[in-house]
Amino acid sequence: MPRLLIDIIPESWNARSDATGLWITCFQVVFGDVAALGEERAVSVELDGALVVISEGEPNYYYAPELEVVGSTPDRGLVMAPLEPEFRTLPKGIYLKIILPFASSSGPGDPVAVRQRVEEISGLISVQLGRSAIFRKRYENVVFLAAGQVSSSSPAFKSPDGRMPTIDVASLDELRNADAALGRLADSERRRAGLGLRWYDESHSKEDIDALLSIWLALETIGMQTTNVRDLHDALALVYRYDRASAESEFQLGKIQGLRSRIVHNGLRPPVHADLMAFLQAVFVDVFRQMIGGEPWNLARQSLIDCTEEPAKWFPGYRPPVSGGTA
Repeated sequence: MPRLLIDIIPESWNARSDATGLWITCFQVVFGDVAALGEERAVSVELDGALVVISEGEPNYYYAPELEVVGSTPDRGLVMAPLEPEFRTLPKGIYLKIILPFASSSGPGDPVAVRQRVEEISGLISVQLGRSAIFRKRYENVVFLAAGQVSSSSPAFKSPDGRMPTIDVASLDELRNADAALGRLADSERRRAGLGLRWYDESHSKEDIDALLSIWLALETIGMQTTNVRDLHDALALVYRYDRASAESEFQLGKIQGLRSRIVHNGLRPPVHADLMAFLQAVFVDVFRQMIGGEPWNLARQSLIDCTEEPAKWFPGYRPPVSGGTA
């Protein structure tokens, strides 16, 4: 790491302490003008709790490969390939680094919060400087300058969901039938279903509120004709063969819509429990199956039974449903 870096880190970060870590995310800049960087071939700007450095050079970094699953065990465990980090050097060019304080004497940093802040700054840079300024993310490292230590992490790895895969002739026939049913939908419905499937797939690769917003967009796309969540409850009432009031009492999706609204419009940043994501993804499957005329699988109800904790602990505002629906 260039000696210059420790000299430009804000003093309030206490970077000269062995306990202080810096989260560095490096992007490749394309179409950049080296002359604009001045004689030192480097410029920097301090943002709120972050430092952005643009410089010409050949950055060194530690690379940790993506976690690779090489098998599974009968008790549903995963067999992982060993990790072999590498020391690498990027070719000479212009690079933009977003630097945030990560660890201190008070304890380790929060990688989720740091990555969210990096994404916010990346979006701001894209708006203000153009996307070419962050053309490609090259690495993330945590550097302890005073201690001379560098650590790296693999790309985020998400564990499989709770549904066991059904891989047999019957399930493959069902897959073919579902695809054929998609093709029989009216054009507008077919486009909605396709977009919903893409958002549903996206929700499995995202984390935290990004995952929540993705699955809610998927549900809006296939299950709501307007912004009224009543449409989703109507769809679930058809799946479970009871009235809308019973669907509202059991699944309470209006509370999730309210959470989504507070996230988008009020800046709320709540933790998102894995059980909540499993429930909403199960709702999507139920509604999608109803949309294409498939046999109901009733996954949403089952997810409320199979959850790892009581729904009241992870479902905002959840209340035990009142009886009265006919399954």
